[in-house]
Amino acid sequence: MKTVFKRIPIFFILTILMMIVGGVVLFLSSKVGGHLAINATHTPIQDELFYWITYGGDGLFVVAGIVVLSVLLWRKYKLSIVLLSSLNLIIVGGLVAFLKHLIYDDAFRPIQFIGRAKLYLVPDSPINLANSFPSGHTTAAFAFFALVAYLFPNKWIQSVCVFSAALVGYSRIYLSQHFLEDVVAGAGLGLVCFMLSYWAVGALPLKSNVAR
Repeated sequence: MKTVFKRIPIFFILTILMMIVGGVVLFLSSKVGGHLAINATHTPIQDELFYWITYGGDGLFVVAGIVVLSVLLWRKYKLSIVLLSSLNLIIVGGLVAFLKHLIYDDAFRPIQFIGRAKLYLVPDSPINLANSFPSGHTTAAFAFFALVAYLFPNKWIQSVCVFSAALVGYSRIYLSQHFLEDVVAGAGLGLVCFMLSYWAVGALPLKSNVAR
């Protein structure tokens, strides 16, 4: 934990700060009231923007990112970069599926919990009804962008990575796919997933191990 924190402190600090702010908002507002307040801010430009931004937490985007990172950094890190990036995604998928379908399988999405009549829905945006907690897209985004920040630990890159992951999380609320609590939990879970993959790969006896 200390090693990773020293390498990407900005990513950790900003993520934790955003989670704290999200927690305060959750404490001060109701689940439905807070969501409806965000839902009332729609504009055509934001509709188009967040329709596409949300794909930053999609499996296809993350897989494509893994391929790009593995190709770019293969000469330096060899097999370890493939293992770290792939395991990061696998852990995200496993933990999110476990929580969504076995622990919080009764957590309804906003459209089911609040009702379609009270929500503005972005045209052509896919809408799910159940398995709301946690946000899988947010988890995947924070885990992936934590990896990118770790591989390129420039302070500006760290900031951009946090901002990108946060936009994906916000897009899930904006599109009424998730509540704020789902996104806050997803951000924290994404960090956990990255740390688990880092520890696992770091324990392997590989030369040029990226997780050391």
